[in-house]
Amino acid sequence: MGKKSADPTPPRQVASAQTGANMNAAIANSYLNNITRHTPDGTTRIEETGRKSIYDPYTYKKYDVPTFTQYTELSPEQMAIKKQQDKAKLGLATLGAEQTERISGLLQKVPVFDDIPAWKDFSPFQKVTFQRSGAAPALKTSYETDFSKEGNRVEEAFLERMKPQQQRDMERLESRLASQGIRLGSESYREAMETHARTLNDARLGAILAGGKEEERRFGIQHQKAQFANKAKQAMFENTMQSALFNRNAEILEKNHEQGRIRAQNDLRNQVLQEKIAITNDPINKITALLSGSQVTYPRFQTSRMATIPSTNMVNIFANRDQQKMYEAKRKNDLVKTALRGFIASDRRVKKDIRSVGITHDGQSVYRFRYKSGGPVRMGLMANEVLKKYPEAVSDVGGIRMVDYAKALKQASRKPV
Repeated sequence: MGKKSADPTPPRQVASAQTGANMNAAIANSYLNNITRHTPDGTTRIEETGRKSIYDPYTYKKYDVPTFTQYTELSPEQMAIKKQQDKAKLGLATLGAEQTERISGLLQKVPVFDDIPAWKDFSPFQKVTFQRSGAAPALKTSYETDFSKEGNRVEEAFLERMKPQQQRDMERLESRLASQGIRLGSESYREAMETHARTLNDARLGAILAGGKEEERRFGIQHQKAQFANKAKQAMFENTMQSALFNRNAEILEKNHEQGRIRAQNDLRNQVLQEKIAITNDPINKITALLSGSQVTYPRFQTSRMATIPSTNMVNIFANRDQQKMYEAKRKNDLVKTALRGFIASDRRVKKDIRSVGITHDGQSVYRFRYKSGGPVRMGLMANEVLKKYPEAVSDVGGIRMVDYAKALKQASRKPV
């Protein structure tokens, strides 16, 4: 009933859009951060010197990211100072060459690193297990039970109970007309019979209305059962999702803790290693400094500045899609409940074998018919005719006109004075 809503955006499409946006932001930040610096001592500039392709295994896309090179140009004054330093270094190098023979034995010593802590790999703790919550539960959106059988049973019971009384009323009417001298075929006889026929029609309409109320009652019971079952399924699905998220967060915390412990141990190992290398290389560095004309330096490990690319949150993408599926199923279920409550399909387009059998007190035509979808012979009104007389009793559900018989027959139950 109604227009079908759009399906939620596929997770891979959402992930592709988010990854593309993150990649563009990272590239833009790289250009913004790599500025050219001008100082009295010279100029440092960073230029793009190439491109590198990065492949995303989830979205199957490749992204071209820039690579940069840093250039430094000294001012004329600093360049003059550098030339003087190079000249001094050359002198130191000459001195270093002369001293090399004196420390040649140092090169034959092998450094000992047996007491350095072992390096540990923490990459196994970087992978997080995603626990899927599964597909959304199948909710009940329709009823296969044919409630018309119970309605027909009640309707037939009413009609069967009224038959003896109707027969007695007919006999009394014929006796009264005969005693009054009203003959068969006369105008008075015809009017009396028409009045009696309308009374019978009203009684049959009352039986039909009682059958319709029984159908509505049965439908309400089934609806409450389906609503309870759907709510229970939704609650179980939500509990499963919450449990999956809790377990995932606990796993992340545990692995982060282990990664931090291993990083601290590896940092300690690097520090001890650097100290041993510095002590071992100290004599050699002094000679090397003399040979190269530079000052004595110690090795340092530096971290390069790089633009980071934010990760794509796949857990939230899948959770949002599952929530959209649950909302769509609930919306369809509510639409069925709202469309069918209190109304009976009375559109001429869904009926066949239509034949007029009488009129109500307020002049509405009553018909016998069958539904095209199947079922027994029924009696009732036509929605297009009720719409002209009592428009408030007619509603349009999915293009089919429905009639609220309680409103449509409200005036018909009153006999004309």
